[in-house]
Amino acid sequence: MNRWMLRQLAAAGLAFVFATGLSAQKLTVGPTGMIPAGSAVTLEYSDPSKAGQDIVIEVSGGFPTPSIEKVTIHLDAAGKGRATWNANGAWLTAGFNAPGCNEIVRMIQR
Repeated sequence: MNRWMLRQLAAAGLAFVFATGLSAQKLTVGPTGMIPAGSAVTLEYSDPSKAGQDIVIEVSGGFPTPSIEKVTIHLDAAGKGRATWNANGAWLTAGFNAPGCNEIVRMIQR
């Protein structure tokens, strides 16, 4: 490889790192660990590229019949928002799914 190609490759790599770093999505579910049935669960989401928009968190659970509950979070000018969800006492676990994030699964304590 010549120097020109190495510079182009390095520039492309840096551009990718900065682009993905600036648009990183994050979902936080609290409290951590097991969630008591019926308790309020705090959902915090951030994505600077979606500032000012509404996003939907899908909370899935239930057995033997699975169901999905949707929670809408409005993101502020910085792309951050918060909402609460009440832990469904009929569920054993809850899976939290947000755009661009890996699913977070928590046990529900009855």
